Amino acid sequence: MTGYEKSKMIENVLNDKKAIDVKIVDLAGISIIADCFVIATGMNRKHIATLADYCEEALEEKGVKKIRREKSNDWVLLDYGDLIIHIFDQESRSKYSLEDLWSGNLK
Repeated sequence: MTGYEKSKMIENVLNDKKAIDVKIVDLAGISIIADCFVIATGMNRKHIATLADYCEEALEEKGVKKIRREKSNDWVLLDYGDLIIHIFDQESRSKYSLEDLWSGNLK
């Protein structure tokens, strides 16, 4: 699976689990960080953690191994090398505004 294929799958998972404002940022060919970011908002800390768990399960079922999971009270980051998933609370998403940094690459 390519990073973009993984990101589309994760977009579907997050939408099915009621994540808010799911966006894919295509970084292929313009960044060495990853091929794609998936950015979403959860309603509260528990929802954010649960969304991250569902993402991990979906990718594990496809044989995709996680490199790392970083979490704080307001943000979970899942790193899969070519795909990085960011799940924020509303305040942190607005504060860090990752989509604005990469606005020309939204899918």
